[in-house]
Amino acid sequence: IFDLRKNSDGSLRPESPSSLEKLMISPLGWFLYRQGLEPKTWDVEELSVATQGTIAHGVFEDMFSPENPTYDLSNIDACIEKRIQEEAIFLTKAHRKLDYEQLKSSILKAADEFKALLDNTNTDVKSTEEKLTGEIFGIPVAGRTDAILTILGKQLVLDYKKSGSKGRIKRMESGYDHQLLLYRVMLNDSSALTAYYTMNDATLVVDENITLKSGDNYTIVGLDND
Repeated sequence: IFDLRKNSDGSLRPESPSSLEKLMISPLGWFLYRQGLEPKTWDVEELSVATQGTIAHGVFEDMFSPENPTYDLSNIDACIEKRIQEEAIFLTKAHRKLDYEQLKSSILKAADEFKALLDNTNTDVKSTEEKLTGEIFGIPVAGRTDAILTILGKQLVLDYKKSGSKGRIKRMESGYDHQLLLYRVMLNDSSALTAYYTMNDATLVVDENITLKSGDNYTIVGLDND
């Protein structure tokens, strides 16, 4: 089925981590997705989990970057407003004020907690939205990182999730999570760490054991990747 997507020179087009996740869950669903055969129905304006994630990711990308080395959050309100205007302008309507304020509050809390984690662990943000490429099982892969951190003298590829950590940890322990493996392969750094940061419960989930301790308002979980 990968032969359905080739470049003009006959080489396979790269798959993203999210695309391979679709394929792992449902080959038929992946095929329909790649052929553009998904439903094109009109939906009512709602604050979906995906939209919340897009807005929160954008805010974290703006606030936690090499261009803001002290992680100054003084203009975060304006940043949240900008991202909402771009992704969910319907939230600015008077009757959606509660949704707007709840989302804003959750992002502010998540940003404060992540800043505390970075400060207390002496961690730097090396880059954001860096494109990585590689190959696994003969399939070219490509993706963009949310952030690459420098922690304990190592690189750490970080993926933000606007969710809690419980389900993510369970998937990783059961061997049903592949995104971090793909990032590790694409980074081509055998000593690198990879992790998720789940915003809803301020948890850094690293795919191997790590010596850092949790703080008062954030949790660090290191998993055995064997």
